[in-house]
Amino acid sequence: MRMRWGLLFIPAMVVFGIFYLIPLIMFVLSSFHPDLGLGRSGATYTIENFRHLFTDRFYLLVLWNTAKLSIYIVTISLILGFPVAYFLARSSQKVTRVLIPILVLSSFVTLVIRAMGWVVLLGNNGLVNKTLLLLGAISDPIQLLNHPRGVVLGMVHYVLPLMILAIMSVIQTIPRSLEQAAENLGASRLHVYTRVIFPLSFNGILATSLMVFSLNMGVFASPLLLGGGKVYVFPILIYQEIMAKTHYAMGAAMALALILLVLFINILSFSIGSKYQAPRRRAW
Repeated sequence: MRMRWGLLFIPAMVVFGIFYLIPLIMFVLSSFHPDLGLGRSGATYTIENFRHLFTDRFYLLVLWNTAKLSIYIVTISLILGFPVAYFLARSSQKVTRVLIPILVLSSFVTLVIRAMGWVVLLGNNGLVNKTLLLLGAISDPIQLLNHPRGVVLGMVHYVLPLMILAIMSVIQTIPRSLEQAAENLGASRLHVYTRVIFPLSFNGILATSLMVFSLNMGVFASPLLLGGGKVYVFPILIYQEIMAKTHYAMGAAMALALILLVLFINILSFSIGSKYQAPRRRAW
């Protein structure tokens, strides 16, 4: 008797529909109701929440700052993570057996604990400023806490292991023989990276960067703890709108706008990235 394997998806889809799709639909519908204050929403449907959101300069500025911070974090993480990922991908099993578990274990530490550690390090009397003062690199302490610099450092520390492990798995799929062939044809190591490694791993790098970007767009704890209320990102505004002002409909509209923006950026980036082609072969 042949078993229909498709039937095994039914329990998972039922759970998915009950605990995800239905709440999501209710959440989307609530964003189209007017706020009446004190956590109450009207019964009619309106787009007033979205009109207010996209015509208020403050909301648009915070949304832009959130995207800009996320781009900074992705860029720094990529610059720092790609060499480490390449090193791990080309290292022996003895090395990877030691280093990869360290990366995995470091990602188990919660974001709040990491942020509190950075609060100690980045203060005016923290280790970072004391070290820079001791080396003579600065004459006065640099403001790192309650500043976007601290938020970027904290988030890079949070997403860097993910960036390294994801890119490492992509580079491992590229045969070493391609690098050796390029070197035999006279290519320098720089050309090997720019003409072989990077083009062949471009789609994986793009997917990893978008994953990290999407994660940064929704982060709440790190900007709150390291920004000290002076670095506004959109998730903090959503929290204030719902918890402090009890404007549930407006908060739902803001959250929906953030989700749609992240989705749009991902689709646009994949559309542009799909048109990328590796440079044609020519003499090194």
